[in-house]
Amino acid sequence: MTTPMTPEKPIHFVDLVADPMLIAKLKERGIEVPTPIQAKAIPPFLEGKNVVALAQTGSGKTLAFGLPIIEKVDPADPACQALILAPTRELAVQISQVFWDVRPDTLADVRVIPVYGGSPKDLQRDSMRQGRQVIVATPGRLIDFIWDGDISFDKIKIVILDEADRMLEMGFIDDIEFILSCFRHKVQFGLFSATMPPPIRKIIEKHVSDPQYIQLQQLAVDKPKINQTCYAVSSHDKFKTLLRVMQGKRDTTLIFCRSRIGVDRLASQLNQAGHRAAAIHGGKEQDHRDRILRGFKRGNPYILVATDLASRGLHIDDVARVINYDVPLEPEDYVHRIGRTGRAGKTGEAVTIATPSETKLVERIERLTGEHLLDSKSHGAKPRFEPHPKSPHR
Repeated sequence: MTTPMTPEKPIHFVDLVADPMLIAKLKERGIEVPTPIQAKAIPPFLEGKNVVALAQTGSGKTLAFGLPIIEKVDPADPACQALILAPTRELAVQISQVFWDVRPDTLADVRVIPVYGGSPKDLQRDSMRQGRQVIVATPGRLIDFIWDGDISFDKIKIVILDEADRMLEMGFIDDIEFILSCFRHKVQFGLFSATMPPPIRKIIEKHVSDPQYIQLQQLAVDKPKINQTCYAVSSHDKFKTLLRVMQGKRDTTLIFCRSRIGVDRLASQLNQAGHRAAAIHGGKEQDHRDRILRGFKRGNPYILVATDLASRGLHIDDVARVINYDVPLEPEDYVHRIGRTGRAGKTGEAVTIATPSETKLVERIERLTGEHLLDSKSHGAKPRFEPHPKSPHR
């Protein structure tokens, strides 16, 4: 007789963190069951171990290091005790917001500040001098404050590198090396990345002792939550196809272009066609970008046209769809882009509009994700080009 297997008991945050007020705050926010990366990373973090985690965008990694930080910092000591490095201003703000959202009222003295370029240094400097236990910084602005003597590393006990591979892509690798070299004492180290390029591995080998590796399904797309489609069209029909995709839809849509000029042009074309669209990229002033993002989260505008600047730095739970108006040059960026939808347990839509010159780029995405994008039907746009002769889908 076969003994029936007992199903595993689901893990809840009460099994991971000790502070009942923190658990209550999570529950108030509707957060009760940890994601896989949270369930695997929080226990070793709380034990004081160094953690290196490979997890895709949207996997819930901010709470994976944020909750242990909240439990470990001393609210009675105003000195900086945790440093989080992020590649973009948007991500630094988003990480800080997560801390503000889940921090219990009993830990209101655990203060967090995002530090990034494009905002007045004097205001950030004054805020740090008032005491901030957690600093979330972009590398460039942090180095400015290091050289100015405005920040002390003496009491920092936790250092987190978030989106490490993105920082490598953006040319921050030397900045990261410099920042880590400023520590003269032992710290607990956490690194989160979607991929593990050789330069990132070298940083780990050089600066992290006995790390605990956590690897979830790397760069996988959660298929049940993201419906992916590719429309193969001529260059002449590209914008017409986009209008057909958006016909009758007024929910939040994030559209990616490669260049700043392309972003501005497409946003203007969409507005002329009767949609409410805004453009966001690195050339916009920070105040403008913040204002646009606040409006987008409320659904006005409901279309945000962006460069890859936004592919990792945004956390908006209700993005209905992501549209790749320009196919990304690197297949990993495709995964990071579409990771903006299908979040918080919701179903998302990812649409790619590809021209003949972008066929090989689509094929590279297919090899990475295992999705047969070129098999998707065209959206009434003609002529539809045929896949490259070497495509496995012919």
